[in-house]
Amino acid sequence: MIIPYARLIPADVLAFLEKLAAKKGRVIFIGDAPQGTVEDGITTALSARIKKLVQSKIGKVVVTALPGLETACAEIRPVVQLSILGKKCTDVFTSHNATDGMDAYWMHNISPSQDYTLTFEIPDQKNLFLVNCDSSEVHELHDLQHQDKKCRVGLTFLPKQTYCIVSAPQKLQTTALVKGKKHILNTLGGMPRSYRIVLKDQWQFAPGSLNMLPLANWNTRIGLSREFGSYSLFYEAYFEVRDIPDVCMLVLGALTGNCAGTCAGQEKPLEVTINGTRVIDVGV
Repeated sequence: MIIPYARLIPADVLAFLEKLAAKKGRVIFIGDAPQGTVEDGITTALSARIKKLVQSKIGKVVVTALPGLETACAEIRPVVQLSILGKKCTDVFTSHNATDGMDAYWMHNISPSQDYTLTFEIPDQKNLFLVNCDSSEVHELHDLQHQDKKCRVGLTFLPKQTYCIVSAPQKLQTTALVKGKKHILNTLGGMPRSYRIVLKDQWQFAPGSLNMLPLANWNTRIGLSREFGSYSLFYEAYFEVRDIPDVCMLVLGALTGNCAGTCAGQEKPLEVTINGTRVIDVGV
């Protein structure tokens, strides 16, 4: 607990600090320790209590100047430990709070592009639950590793992903899983990922909305006309969508000269199929 400098503090705060130090808690006074309480002022008895608190050999009570606060906090070991092969990951922020016998652990990957596979470690707990704040779902975590009074589980962080894990002394009411799915996290700790599109440097554009998708993978196909005995050159590209839109536009850039004229002059320069069925009405 960090106490900003105050010449007098409430009596109940002083009593709390004494209990905290007795339980081997850390108390840090900024600038100087208080000299008395708000209720009783500065007395010999209170001065003796405060002196005994500062010189406590059980708890770690220190007085430090504000510039030395970081050094004084360096020995404080956070409750949540996240590591990659034993090394700390600076891109993942962690926080912990406890209330009503339950502990909540918050973790957020601040990187906009880098994903991480980390080991999540906390003091040993029997019941851990993953809370999805967006969907209000609660899922129990299984396949936990219990060793050396520690509880560990692997977590995969996508860019800008946040986890909220709650520990409780008893079982919580959980959300029913999809049929056939046993765990919300698999044994390797990775959450199921769909896909990410990473554009290379040659793609220089600014889409007006998230509905714009570059078709980067084009296949070249050569067709032979049996009727005329000639060859035709085709370019094909595929993409998947969850819902078929009423209107879909294909925008081609940098078409100049003969290519632009040929495309504009043909009656049906494009052929579109949806799930293998050719779409007849295609406007160009």
